Amino acid sequence: MDAGRFDTPIEIYRFAFTQNATTGEKVKTWTKLSDEWAKYDAIESGSEGVFGSQRENKQQVLFKIRYCDLKVSDRIVFDGQNYNVITISNIQRDMYLFVTTQLTQ
Repeated sequence: MDAGRFDTPIEIYRFAFTQNATTGEKVKTWTKLSDEWAKYDAIESGSEGVFGSQRENKQQVLFKIRYCDLKVSDRIVFDGQNYNVITISNIQRDMYLFVTTQLTQ
């Protein structure tokens, strides 16, 4: 895979639970794990509908990145939008990852 095709800067975030000092309640917080360069490919599928009383649009996006410590519970931030990781495919013996994500608005 040509390294020049990795032209999209993304951020990878991982969540952790922290404890609220006042209430003692566990709070889910997102911590930046790394900055990566990716190739962005919009997948032709998407959906839109009304769930409960909210309108929701979903679009799947494939990011191709160099191998890193990425988990399905992580999140990719691109262009100020949060993409939830759906699947991770390890390509060419830990050289690249194909990461299928879903943007929900």
